[in-house]
Amino acid sequence: MDEAILNEGEPRLGMFMRRAVAYLVDTAILCAVFLLMRLLLDDVLEPLYINILLNVITLLYFSIMESSSRQATIGKGLLGLIVTDRDGNALSFGRALLRNFARYINFFLFGLGYLTLFFTKRRQCLHDLIGRTCVVREGEAGEEDDIFQM
Repeated sequence: MDEAILNEGEPRLGMFMRRAVAYLVDTAILCAVFLLMRLLLDDVLEPLYINILLNVITLLYFSIMESSSRQATIGKGLLGLIVTDRDGNALSFGRALLRNFARYINFFLFGLGYLTLFFTKRRQCLHDLIGRTCVVREGEAGEEDDIFQM
């Protein structure tokens, strides 16, 4: 099944720039939520507990959205991307949680796990490889790409 995502008529892979912009949109949304929570909880909880809560919210946001019927976070949806398993199927919540928990490995590697996108056939980052997932474009395979191609 290694070639299914790459064959004619199959969804196109989500390229670097499109994925990066989608992640920036999601980050902006989460930052607004975090700022509000910080303002509301600063006097109630210790900073450590607030940070733990924010990390749990981040994991749940990405995992719930990517395992939903939309298969995308708000940012990915706006940029026409969806997250699938290696066979093109929707993710279970468990697989989405594993994928997003694996993003923390990238933090410990100073972001180097994102570079695997440039060297893998399916344009997978380290967390995609661990979660056995792919990020693909919605739409027809013959559809023209734009400046986000990379």
